[in-house]
Amino acid sequence: MRLTAWRSEIRLSTEISAATYTHTQPGRIFLEMEHRGVCGWGEVSPLRETVGFDPSADDVWRELIDVTMPRFVDLVEREGRAPEWSRIAHLAAPRSTSAWSWALLEMALLDQYLRQERQSLCDVWGVRAESVPTITTTSLIDASAPWQPPTRAARVRVKINGDTDLNVALPTLAGWQVPILLDYNGAARDVAAVVRQLAPVFEGVDVAAIEQPFPPGDFIRPAELSALVPVRVSMDEGVRNIADLRQISRYRSASLVCIKPPRVGGLAWSRSMLAQAASLGLAAYVGGFFESPLARRAHALVAATFDVEPSDVAAVATQAPEGVEEEWGIGRRPAPAVAGAPTATWTVAI
Repeated sequence: MRLTAWRSEIRLSTEISAATYTHTQPGRIFLEMEHRGVCGWGEVSPLRETVGFDPSADDVWRELIDVTMPRFVDLVEREGRAPEWSRIAHLAAPRSTSAWSWALLEMALLDQYLRQERQSLCDVWGVRAESVPTITTTSLIDASAPWQPPTRAARVRVKINGDTDLNVALPTLAGWQVPILLDYNGAARDVAAVVRQLAPVFEGVDVAAIEQPFPPGDFIRPAELSALVPVRVSMDEGVRNIADLRQISRYRSASLVCIKPPRVGGLAWSRSMLAQAASLGLAAYVGGFFESPLARRAHALVAATFDVEPSDVAAVATQAPEGVEEEWGIGRRPAPAVAGAPTATWTVAI
């Protein structure tokens, strides 16, 4: 077995300003797993810098090189075979970088197995990625940037912060005639300030939810906000594991949650958490970062196995080649590494 990891950066067609960070040139980490002449691929797309509890691309890369891959190689050598893909989810350590690196390895292992068996993930799970309604994202934070109108997406995520003057944007938001997800990325000041800021919006705009108004780990203020506004509160960065879902349900902090596969540890954990959310009466959707069509397809198939709301699984608009569609496995392969890209390789005799 031969494993090759590499890094890449892509430039977004349109920059997106969030509350504390502007997304311009996100990074991606790919892993190719070759065994008996058959290759599979995995991908995660961490941000260039640490944002909240989400690790930077450098941190995930170091975790992969220094910890995850040596442990995986040791496991394969001791057992004489690669583990089942769903077992990978339980090998991560309780830190964010570990969740991301094992999520990368899990996807590559699943893809390689399916390609070896000449099976497609959509047929194995009995779903189609195209069945999932999608989200598009724009921002009102940078007043000089053009607002990205909705395409054929079923919902628009609109980035805002505590200083955003929503009165200026009301005609545009109402004219889109698409439900809006107002996303603070944890940057709201306090409950009263959110209520005042959003009051004009509730009358003329279809607001699907107020997303992550306060920093992750705060379950009290979102619950207070939920009791004061006529729309739902959603959690995104605050959803990292099943314990978070239980806390959200216990405190009634939100009624909608966003499950992001790399953040929670991969595809298996995402499916478990979507099932847990449903059992707790929480609506859910699958979120993303800036992945290529490879991971986006995998995430869409996760979403398609559950009754989710519009999800962030559509193609990301970039200025780079994005690989090709194929019959087996997840159904995509990534573009090859560019010359000079950081790479690492491991070989296991099995």
